[in-house]
Amino acid sequence: MSLLKKLAVDHPYYCNDSNYTCIESSKSWATMTGFLDSYEDCDIDMNLIFRWDVEKDTDAVGGYRAEVFIMHQRKGNFAPHSIASISEDEVERFQALMLRHWAVMKQIWEPLS
Repeated sequence: MSLLKKLAVDHPYYCNDSNYTCIESSKSWATMTGFLDSYEDCDIDMNLIFRWDVEKDTDAVGGYRAEVFIMHQRKGNFAPHSIASISEDEVERFQALMLRHWAVMKQIWEPLS
């Protein structure tokens, strides 16, 4: 099974794909590489990814898409990011970024994590 297919799970709990109070906070990306180039080195304390979803793209044969949800702490702004395409060769970079944010999420939820 490909790594990309393993990432495509049905996560519980719905997350809105728009920000009710700030429409400009939503962003769309053509590829995961574009998103990663912008957010891979961001300050996690100010730009925490708290949820992500990868799913099969029903419009593209064999394709996958992703959504990444960020809380911009300084602005107090929830920002959903829609990524139209994620390919197998982008998965390793994406996973590395998610694992960095997961480490912070576990600290936030201590002692329950």
